[in-house]
Amino acid sequence: MRSADERMAFLDVLIAGYATPVEVQRFLRAEHSAGAVRCFTAWADGKPVGAAAMSVHGRTAVLGGAATLPHHRGCGVQAALLGHRLRAARCAGAVAATATAAPGSPSARNLVRSGFHLEPRTGWNRPA
Repeated sequence: MRSADERMAFLDVLIAGYATPVEVQRFLRAEHSAGAVRCFTAWADGKPVGAAAMSVHGRTAVLGGAATLPHHRGCGVQAALLGHRLRAARCAGAVAATATAAPGSPSARNLVRSGFHLEPRTGWNRPA
């Protein structure tokens, strides 16, 4: 990401792809504006259509914040961004990568196709 305009395009696509309430949009904008987060944008016909983020912690890359605009889903945008982030992670010295996705989702299927395997973990919940 080179300019403020490119970062804004990334954030706009991420927010539109997630289609979340305003409160969550504020969180996403703040989270993906952190200096350690690398942002990647996929373009088609000169317009941003997909966004994905990555941060590297030691020798592990954390892949997150991926979204594709609805009218470009199913065209390989997320898979291309996933592959690009994995290559960038290797270049940054990462030897492992981690990501989250809802089980059975298109994102989970893309992760499996890229060589990821599921690591079950315990989640803790409580009433507010």
